[in-house]
Amino acid sequence: MLNGEMSTMIGGGLVALGMIIIFFSPYRRWLGFMLAGMLFWCFLEIIRVCSQYLFSFTDFQGYMTGVGAALALLATWLAATNEQSVVTQQRCIEHTPVYDDDLGSLSGH
Repeated sequence: MLNGEMSTMIGGGLVALGMIIIFFSPYRRWLGFMLAGMLFWCFLEIIRVCSQYLFSFTDFQGYMTGVGAALALLATWLAATNEQSVVTQQRCIEHTPVYDDDLGSLSGH
């Protein structure tokens, strides 16, 4: 019969085996997404444990605190990396309607 320690070892071994298989496959770029997801989950767990320890939150409140902190960090990062100058320099008119009168003035008729 499996106990908790044995199933943890088997699960960790399967995750490691899967990552090794993906590393040597043509889908290697997905490994970065997997690692980012694992780091994100570790971040949520750290926030949950700290909030439960410091503020005596329940599990749900701890996870909601972690999700809120993650969204706040994402919003801060997006606001800091927003490049308005690139958008203002481009003069895209692909979706501007062109009428027959405008075509006549462009062709010289």
